[in-house]
This record gives sequence, C-alpha cells and structure tokens, in this order.
Amino acid sequence: MVIPSTSTTNPFYFGGKITNPARFVGRRAELRFITQRMAGTQMTSVGVVGERRIGKSSLIYHIYQTYPQRLNDPQRFLVGQVSLQDARVRTEAGFLQTVGSAIAQALSQHPDAATLPAWPVTCTELVTFSQSLQALAGADLRTVLCLDEFEALLDAPEEFDDRFYDGLRALMDDQLLMLIVASAKPLIYYGSRFRFVSRFFNLGNTLYLEEFPEDEARELVMLPADVTGGPPALGVRDQEMALALGGRYPFFLQMAAYYVCEAQATGRGEDWVRAQFRRQAGPYRGLRRRLGQWMARQVWQAPAWLGRAAGWLGATWDDVRNWIVGILILLLVILFLTGVLPVQEFLTWLLRVLGLGGGSQ
Repeated sequence: MVIPSTSTTNPFYFGGKITNPARFVGRRAELRFITQRMAGTQMTSVGVVGERRIGKSSLIYHIYQTYPQRLNDPQRFLVGQVSLQDARVRTEAGFLQTVGSAIAQALSQHPDAATLPAWPVTCTELVTFSQSLQALAGADLRTVLCLDEFEALLDAPEEFDDRFYDGLRALMDDQLLMLIVASAKPLIYYGSRFRFVSRFFNLGNTLYLEEFPEDEARELVMLPADVTGGPPALGVRDQEMALALGGRYPFFLQMAAYYVCEAQATGRGEDWVRAQFRRQAGPYRGLRRRLGQWMARQVWQAPAWLGRAAGWLGATWDDVRNWIVGILILLLVILFLTGVLPVQEFLTWLLRVLGLGGGSQ
C-alpha cells in the first residue's frame, strides 16, 4: 500500500534528457571515463553508444554542465553542446555555424574572455572553422564538442560526405578538437553501413552505456523531493516497489519511481501505479520483449540450422558439434552487424569456424 504524503514535488523524470544537474544520478564510471580523456596528455574523442532511452543524451549534457567541477584546470577548456536534430544543422554550413556558436558561447563565459581570440561571427566554411580552432589552441585552450543524436547527419550524405568527415578527423588528429558523440551504434557500424571510407568512423574510444549497477539504481529511487537535499521522496517500501517495476534500466526506473511518487502524493494504491506503468511502458517494453524472444529463438534454433548448413558444405559433424558451430557462426554475425567486428576480421573468423581458414598470418 502506497502511503499518502504531503509532499507535492516529484523528483523523477522520464520525458527526455535530464537538464537539472541536481537530478542527475549515477554514471560515475562513465563520467570518469570521459573526463580522463578530456584531461589526458592528448585529448581522445569518445563515442557514447547505447540503445534508446538508456541515458546517452543526459550523460553528455551533464558533462557539458559540470565539467568545471570535474577537471583540475577547467579554465583550459571550452565545452559546447549541440543536438544534431537541430533544424539549423542540415547542411555543412549550418553545422559549422551552429557548433561555432556553441564554442563562441563557451568562450564568452571564460574568465579571460576579453584577452582570448575572438570567434568569428560567421563561420560556415571548414577552413575558417579550423583556423579559429588553431587560434584557440595557440592560447592553450582545449575545445570539446558534445554532439547528440549523431544519426541525424546520416540523413544528408550529400552534405556530410567523406570530405566533411575527413576534415573533422584532421582537427581531432591535430588536437584542435575533441568530440563526445552520442549514437545508438558505434560509429564504425555507420561507416560500414553507409560506405564511408573516412577514418573519422574509427573514432577514439567507444563507451557503451548499459543498465545501472545496483547501487546507482538504488541511489536514483532515493532522490530527495527537494533539490537542496533532505530525506528521500519515497519511503523504503515504495523504493522497493519502483525497483521491482522498473528494474535497473534508467528510463523505466525513472518512470516507475515517478508513478509511485504520484501515488504517494495523492493517496492512490499499488494497483494504480502498476496500471499507469504498464500503460506508459508497454510500447517500449513490448519492443524489448519481442526482441528478446526473437534472440532466444535464434540462440536455440538457428545455430543447429547453421551448423547443419556448414555440415552440408562438406563437414561431417554430429548434432552437438553442429549446435556449437552454429552458435559460433551466430555470434560472429551479431558482432559483425553491431559493428564490433570489421568485415575482414569477420570473414577471417567465419572461415576458421567453417574449417576453411588457415592459421595466423
């Protein structure tokens, strides 16, 4: 039974990225991973990868908001943030002008802004963009751009082609720019799928976002109602209910905690919470459940078929060996489709599994 409360403030939110830093919870290892690559001897760009609503946008926005508290010498950094779904980012000129404006804003907030190189009012060409970054680097400033929703650029391949991506890669190689890019899949996957040859798609380091660990999930359901602190908005039993409903997936956990908190404030019971959660989470959970069921079928059915197919090609294996070989083939296909294995490595391993490949070369 959810116990009514006089509190009317609900600290839980599942409508988009978290913009209030006081409401951002967890991701300590991921934040450390990114800031270490910002502050290293050489900046290393990072691709933040994860499925929808796992918290990519919130993470990179939080880096943008809180980097001064995370770095020993924040005055050496200019950090800008842009969503590539912005309507202004549809052409190369629009991209350069928009991200340039984000850099100019960061520059205007720098304590030594008056003595630093000015960013050009109009910056729509890569040459001008590069020269402006060189001037900032000459003043011992590190420029970092947080780019959300990278997939939006792929909708305009005639604008954002290999030449464009090569230009960005050159800026990264010359230590003029660090990118923190959020996408659903690793950039190398998009490079292969859309037939790009630019080295940009072998972007620095890849950070995979997954569900919260147990301690961070519990930290979330213990958020106080007041941003300045105080006791948790949810009682102990209500915290457990939210965890049982939402699990450790950030989006679902925020949703479950939100409805538990609403029920607590209005005197509604657990049945209402469960009904609201099912109604809101249903489309998302249904998709994940269908995907899981499909994967289960592949794990238990496809391997035997693939193994028999391999046997048809000339091998003589019993059923157990067919199943094992099939599992290996399926795993290789998954690794290839998700961009973990490049084409050449995929083919090499596939030939070895089929017994058609030689030793290491």
